[in-house]
Amino acid sequence: TLSTIPLAAPFYIIAAGVNAGEGVIITRNETGVDGPETGATSLPRLATTGRSTLVQTNYDWWVDDPDYDPRKSSAVAILTQVSSGGDEYYDV
Repeated sequence: TLSTIPLAAPFYIIAAGVNAGEGVIITRNETGVDGPETGATSLPRLATTGRSTLVQTNYDWWVDDPDYDPRKSSAVAILTQVSSGGDEYYDV
């Protein structure tokens, strides 16, 4: 499976499903899943988070982005606004 097959390098697997709420981000190292604690194999699927979006940057999902590089928190804010029907980010 994507969570267990041996790999040459660590990376993120981002997958979408057919239905709403089926998106997932799997954080991998060379031998298996990587996470903040045993059993934390992936960013929880959308269906279990109560959120409408998942965002992955160069920072692991369990680590807050640093103040000097707010890409993750900015992306979450923008995607949340867009998914709720707001279009203020596109005003010119």
